Amino acid sequence: MLKFSFRFCALMLCLILSAALCACAGDPAQSSDASSSVTGNAQEAYPFTPKLIQTAYQTLDSVVAVTDVVAYGADPTGKADSTKAIRDALNAVGQAGGGTVWMPKGQYVVTGQITIPTLVTLRGDWNDPDAADFNGDYGTVILAKVKSDASTAYGLFQIRGSAGVEGLTVYYPEQDINNVKPYPYTFYIPRVTLATVKNCTLINAYRGVGFPGNDKCTIKNLKGTCLMEGVNAIISTDIGYFDNITLSPKYWANASASAGMQAADAKAIAKWSKSNKGIGFTLQDLEQSQFTTIRIEGFDHGIHVPNKPSRFMGSGPMFDVTIKNCNYGIYAESGTYKSTHNYATDNCPILTGIDWRCGWAITKGYIEGSKYAVYNGSETVGPFENGLFSGEESRTGFVRLSGVTLKGATKGSVYYTQNGKDDLSGYEIQTNRQVKSTGKAFEYLTPKASEADIQAALDKVGKAGGGVVYLTPGRYEIKNGFKVPANTELRGAGSSPYILASAGTVFWVRQSGAETQEDGAKLPAIVALNGQNAGVAGIYFMYDENIISLDADMKYQFYNYTITGNAKGVWALNLCVMGPTHGIRFENCDDHVIENVYSSCVEESITIVNSNNGLILDCLGNGVYMYCTNVLHVVRGGRGQQRYLDNVGKFKNDYIVVEGGNAQQIVNSFVFCGKVFLTTRNAENLLAVNACSDGLGSVYSEYNGGSVTVLGATQTNGNKIRNNNCKLTVYNNMSLFPQDDEDVKP
Repeated sequence: MLKFSFRFCALMLCLILSAALCACAGDPAQSSDASSSVTGNAQEAYPFTPKLIQTAYQTLDSVVAVTDVVAYGADPTGKADSTKAIRDALNAVGQAGGGTVWMPKGQYVVTGQITIPTLVTLRGDWNDPDAADFNGDYGTVILAKVKSDASTAYGLFQIRGSAGVEGLTVYYPEQDINNVKPYPYTFYIPRVTLATVKNCTLINAYRGVGFPGNDKCTIKNLKGTCLMEGVNAIISTDIGYFDNITLSPKYWANASASAGMQAADAKAIAKWSKSNKGIGFTLQDLEQSQFTTIRIEGFDHGIHVPNKPSRFMGSGPMFDVTIKNCNYGIYAESGTYKSTHNYATDNCPILTGIDWRCGWAITKGYIEGSKYAVYNGSETVGPFENGLFSGEESRTGFVRLSGVTLKGATKGSVYYTQNGKDDLSGYEIQTNRQVKSTGKAFEYLTPKASEADIQAALDKVGKAGGGVVYLTPGRYEIKNGFKVPANTELRGAGSSPYILASAGTVFWVRQSGAETQEDGAKLPAIVALNGQNAGVAGIYFMYDENIISLDADMKYQFYNYTITGNAKGVWALNLCVMGPTHGIRFENCDDHVIENVYSSCVEESITIVNSNNGLILDCLGNGVYMYCTNVLHVVRGGRGQQRYLDNVGKFKNDYIVVEGGNAQQIVNSFVFCGKVFLTTRNAENLLAVNACSDGLGSVYSEYNGGSVTVLGATQTNGNKIRNNNCKLTVYNNMSLFPQDDEDVKP
């Protein structure tokens, strides 16, 4: 989000969240066999018996499902139509507050659209077709026997807010490269917040993933052949994540005959896509969405930036992008337009397809095009009176490169940074880390369980060698918190990233805060990860009393960190942390993972101390979140939100702090209206990739001693780096109007 647009962004966030809830409420449960009581530790009516799933193929996380589609009549042999059974299972789980619906290995015929309700994840058993030991068995396969339709207004799977699809392979049996039929998107995300597509393969889709106007959506580990369009991403007022996406003819060309699939010739696929103006990615009006490890081949346009009337312009960082065998590697249409929202009129009355303030920053990669490697038709605009700049100066949308090899011509504003032709191939990121217990013990509890019940279940699972303690959806009032033993995960219902306090597993923190920070530090953490390979996932931590206090007079109480860790291999995954003074602190936690954590903390969000080889991935901090929680007695938006951002968030919140340790990675993370994005103290070999911020009250980052490399940073309120004796390397640093930003080399 850009500093002059956050009021609009906050409003849109609230509206989108509310819309997601309304959409979910409209999905009726159609199941007839979901009436039995649980037999877990706490006796309370709950319509399912959650289970720890033993998957056929290796997963990076533990799979806990509350039901599976076969129980509702789905046919894994591919003989009978499974559409209704899948719908019934999803709707039943949605009505029960969310969770995972398991789709066992097999083939399932689908003949109509399937909607994934809010806070529900449809998950299959995925076998990565790029794995070295791939055996031709894709795991869970959808046979899409749907009518041909050229519409772009819906998809085979429609994903609601805070919901997800994971682990599916989709094949269209009636598609023919010699007689290509149009189909809508395979995965379609309407105007919602935080939908996810992860670990999916598209064998022969016509259109892959489409989402016209969303916040914080995640597309990760997507592999596929898409004839007309791979990913269509339009309008994002908050940060989206695109990681490890490969679009190539090879997936249809290598389709497994043993799985009943008819392969097509790779050259014929590429020829059709090029001849019919096929597009790998369509990107329009994305504010700082973040891209890592993108592979595109065999299209007319690898990345296409349309120049159409829209809310704003496109900008953001990309790391490790390879585009080959395309007519145009990157193509941005020519022309200008006026914003469709009048909030931008004063600052930016005339817009272009690529942002003329922040542009596209591409760090590390290879881009080729037989006609143009990069065609940037963005025109020159301005100067503007009373706008972002005035006088004689004019601006042009631009593409900045560092460590990128171009093969083919360029047009328009395309240039390398100061040291942009340096070889950056040695920089690697790791965005797929294991976050699972190797134990098989399993306990589940409902909201009727006491804290003592939950702790007893954790201790029981820990003594059994580890496993998962699962908390079904509902409100849990927590005063004392929990200690999670080694090789054990405390898991809530959120199996995909989410940001809703009105569904899923919610910890309503009733711990009395302290008047001073010193006394607050004496309180126990709400979740203490007290052993190796301990984790917490899928839970919303709500400090509503502190939020209400802030809203009243900007005063707040002090708490200990919400989550602490003190051992190797701990993790925090798919969490919301709203309203505490301090969020997560991992100390002496080598190989830790903090992934998909959405937070609104007053003073510190994420603190890492003396830990090696850790990963912070796809995390987002935003003071707006505590005012957009869908909790009726918490003020949402209005004066409280604005006062908080202007008087507290910008001057108190240190988003990420790293002290000591070696080889920490921070990838695809963002903070809005904090004090400082990143502070390091004697951290060695820290690597930050796509580390971005907006609306900060102080400097973007402060580096004290140690050694740090930053690739593709963006800070839209100025280029402000404070270096105190750190061996600092920076490539492709982007600030507002970054044409004069320089790379930093020690």
